[in-house]
Amino acid sequence: MRPAVLVKPKPGTRTQILPSRTLQVSTISSMPEFPEDLFGTYPLYAVLFPSTQEISEDFVPYGSTRRGVPLFGAEDGVTIPHGLSREMSAALPGLWYCLHLPSTFWQLTDLPPGLVAEAHEVPLFEHRFFYAPVQLFSSDFIESWPPAHVPILATCPDAIYPEVRKHSSELGFKLEAIPFSELSSESLRKHWRAIKASFAANIQGRDEREFTLSDRLDFAPTALPTRWLARQLHGDSAEDADLGVAQLIRKAQWHQSALMAYTRLEADIDTEQSVAINVDQIIAAEAKKLRVPLTIALPGVAASYTRKVYGSAAYRGVEAMQATDEGDRWAADIANRSDSRVERAAIELLAAHHAIGRMGIGLMLPSIQPGAFTTLATLERHFAGSPNGPGIARLLARLNDAISSIWTTELAEAVASASYLTVFSNFPLGLLTYPGDTSPLVTRLPLCYQPMNPLSRTMQYELTYTPPISMAGSLGVLVAECISPDDPVGVISRIAWSHMADAIRSGGYPVELQVVEVTSPDQLRAALEEHRPGILVLSAHGIHRPDANFAGLLIGGQPCLGPELGNLPPVVLISACEVAPRGAGPVSISDMILRQGAMAVIGTQVPIDVRHNAILMTRLFFYLSETARGDEDFATLLDAWRFVQMSNAVNDVLNGSRSLREWGTVRRSDGSLVLEEFMNVRSRGQIRRGHVYEDTERILGEIADSEGAGEKVRGWFRNPGYVPESLFYVISGCPDKVYLTDHDD
Repeated sequence: MRPAVLVKPKPGTRTQILPSRTLQVSTISSMPEFPEDLFGTYPLYAVLFPSTQEISEDFVPYGSTRRGVPLFGAEDGVTIPHGLSREMSAALPGLWYCLHLPSTFWQLTDLPPGLVAEAHEVPLFEHRFFYAPVQLFSSDFIESWPPAHVPILATCPDAIYPEVRKHSSELGFKLEAIPFSELSSESLRKHWRAIKASFAANIQGRDEREFTLSDRLDFAPTALPTRWLARQLHGDSAEDADLGVAQLIRKAQWHQSALMAYTRLEADIDTEQSVAINVDQIIAAEAKKLRVPLTIALPGVAASYTRKVYGSAAYRGVEAMQATDEGDRWAADIANRSDSRVERAAIELLAAHHAIGRMGIGLMLPSIQPGAFTTLATLERHFAGSPNGPGIARLLARLNDAISSIWTTELAEAVASASYLTVFSNFPLGLLTYPGDTSPLVTRLPLCYQPMNPLSRTMQYELTYTPPISMAGSLGVLVAECISPDDPVGVISRIAWSHMADAIRSGGYPVELQVVEVTSPDQLRAALEEHRPGILVLSAHGIHRPDANFAGLLIGGQPCLGPELGNLPPVVLISACEVAPRGAGPVSISDMILRQGAMAVIGTQVPIDVRHNAILMTRLFFYLSETARGDEDFATLLDAWRFVQMSNAVNDVLNGSRSLREWGTVRRSDGSLVLEEFMNVRSRGQIRRGHVYEDTERILGEIADSEGAGEKVRGWFRNPGYVPESLFYVISGCPDKVYLTDHDD
């Protein structure tokens, strides 16, 4: 895999882009020498806030109960409806401020475009924060910082400044602590210059490209990542306060296209002489194939959740957020604003931080209206009975109608150029259909979620740095079978996992798959300690109790929501029904597992058929195994999962009825299968993103035509129809940081 830290480049040449419309491009010698002790290290910023919570050795700040009520003490200690601790929100001015300081020491110099482009594949530019109650900011709790982190600056509300200033020096911070009241664009310039003087005094870099503080926070998720990119491309990194969101997105896309163009020039030009190149033409060519990570913040909470957790009166007082808000500006007193304004600043911060770390584009959207959650809940309940294809199609259409206003020109343009999509939301955006498509968004591009409730937990998860991991070359998998062997579902499940284990062994894959019987959380923790897998499969019955506002698992007959399972491996696959429903906004084990150490979780929104689930899991592990052996080239877990989920449409269709299943999976007179012909021959290059189910029906219909059965098979598509079950699996966390292949150059 590509390294998770910036490595010292080999001596060579790089392209210098000089500022003119038809740019002069020349080669220069290798980058200036950089201090050896700063390779692979990152600035650390401490942003502290006062807290009344009791601190102990096992302190885990701001957890949540099983009912989803944050543990904040007084009822007025949390914002409504997303649930952000008012104590934690006190740090917002400092967090926003530090997003304008360098996230890596390399940003103090002029990076070559090729190195900047690496951020598209490995998150190189994430800011590292120590975001915690002030009680933790002392040598009593901190023995040392992680080896790759260099403590730079601590900032805090004025009330705790004397304490923070004292401990900042003791804990090795390079710059003097600063209270929020003194934060400004002028202090930002001073901090930039102080950092550069301390760590890169002799390195080339332009002081005039120092940052000023963003004014409009509603524009920042889009504008701030672009300002960082413009700075690295030797451009103007000033804030574009007069531009609207549409113009900001186009500017962001232009800079991303320019990055790709400059990277191409850097790789292609090897002459020692200056040459004139029309870079505009190259940028235009790159723009046509632009693919860049996109982060979307989509606020909104199900009405049933708000009523249950906060009461009907609180629900009636919830303010919807618009896409833009002219009053949403940076100030040292952000935390003193209304609940809606405080939550907005936090949600925008999450999107901006994530987009900067991926060197991508961020976008703030308006709140999902309660009616959309009601329609979603109706859709999820439909699966609890006897789901049918036509009914699901009608409900998906209703869901699209309920939220059709979301598809602004800005969002459509951003999605069109996205390489993958991260959604901070309580709403499954992937079930909506992109304008002009016929299948939901999750079939158009890789998509993962960061659940929003409670917002305190999301803030902790996003702002606590988690390094990428590599599973290249070998996989350790533990299947925890939690269903009774006497249960019919348990019988089918065990048969499927046994066949999978046999296939892995007989195929000679570098994969170790162990199946263990689990009847209690204690047994699961013991099995994890013994086997230490990279991937855990929880094969269990799901339990969704809307009245108690949670969705979990049954292990040994007892409901489990996540904390009972202890520390979990990086990847958790929950092979169970409705562990991640969204319509009523329950606290779900799929979300809670992210707090237990998992980087990526795959779960289900709805009840699923165990046989269909077995097919999907078998296909996923087949492609993971093929990748481990080097026969497939999926870079990340997100890439592999997206391919499996999208290409499973044919299995959804053929499982629509006994007639379809027999036609597609029973061998014909020549010994061949319709399913094999579809997958190995007919579908190659014929499945369009965003039209997966339509194209699958078309190709199967063409196969049926060749047998003289086209009309009959197309009739089966309509009646009884089929259930697109694969759409209702969701992947959460950071699957883009779980690497499956080695991309070292």
